[in-house]
Amino acid sequence: MIQRLVFNHIEGIPLPSQNFNFFGHDSVVSLLQQMRSESKLHHALLFKGRQGIGKATLAFHLAWNILADTGQNFMHPDSSSPVWSKIRQNAHPGLLYVFRSYDMKAEKFRSAITIEDIRRITRFLQQTASGNGWRIVIIDPADDMNRNAANALLKTLEEPPAKTLFILISHNPGRLPPTIRSRCQPVVFKPLENAEIYQVLSYIAGPIGFDANKPQAEILINCSEGSVRQAILILISDGMKITRTVDDILSASAFPVCDTHRLASVVSARDSAVQFDFFLDYLTGIIAKSAREQAIVGNLAEAEQFSQFWQALQQDMKEVIDYNLDKKQMVIVILQKVYSFLHRI
Repeated sequence: MIQRLVFNHIEGIPLPSQNFNFFGHDSVVSLLQQMRSESKLHHALLFKGRQGIGKATLAFHLAWNILADTGQNFMHPDSSSPVWSKIRQNAHPGLLYVFRSYDMKAEKFRSAITIEDIRRITRFLQQTASGNGWRIVIIDPADDMNRNAANALLKTLEEPPAKTLFILISHNPGRLPPTIRSRCQPVVFKPLENAEIYQVLSYIAGPIGFDANKPQAEILINCSEGSVRQAILILISDGMKITRTVDDILSASAFPVCDTHRLASVVSARDSAVQFDFFLDYLTGIIAKSAREQAIVGNLAEAEQFSQFWQALQQDMKEVIDYNLDKKQMVIVILQKVYSFLHRI
């Protein structure tokens, strides 16, 4: 039941709360260990970095280390630990995991983390603490909070109870209000190295078809751009073909109408939800990557243009999902917008 009702979960892949192994991000682990050993753990941590690189998994590992009283060393969870067993079952009284709630009547996840989801935090913190007295809240991703939810959370972040830790997962910190960001200590996660992607896929992705001995494995990892989630979506959605088609459309000297319609038909078909999600992730990822590259080389005006365009695309996609609009038409329109933007800027 937990597997089915966790937003953005990929069937066949362990949930972050159920994955007791972790690869990469040694500098982040060292930082967290140092914070704990020096008793300088901030009450609100902002884990930020691209989606699918292990932020939520490490958040649950940190929660286990605190709730299990592991001392100053940062350890991988002990699979036989009663504390980890409760965390895996979403049943530990000292841990609350907040994500988009599931609308049982509409049979789909809500489009945002709402104020009702945040009110669960208030009720959780009003309960008597158990065990070692720590209470931990993981919000995944905090970017999904709507305005009312963010305002409600802000009040709690300003006056947190003792021995309370908030871990906000963020794929796009710019979507968070500055007032939220300013009350959190940022912890930056970099994209994983190819060798680390290989380790993770070898560990978790065998059941969905990953074979490290096949020549396609290296191509898959190279296309993942440091994200395990991206690699998995490519693997299960015929993503290599989608990426090639998108790249060909965007690089064409004239907008290829026929190719665009064919791609739209493929990714918007009734049984193509994974392909549709991957297409959106890949297309918006192109814009996000360009924004980062422009910022790194100091072209701040261009970076801002890419950032604003990315936000506009996110809003377009949200409206399609919220109002159950025609996905095929949305794919065509969004490709036209991206093509025009890239050829204009």
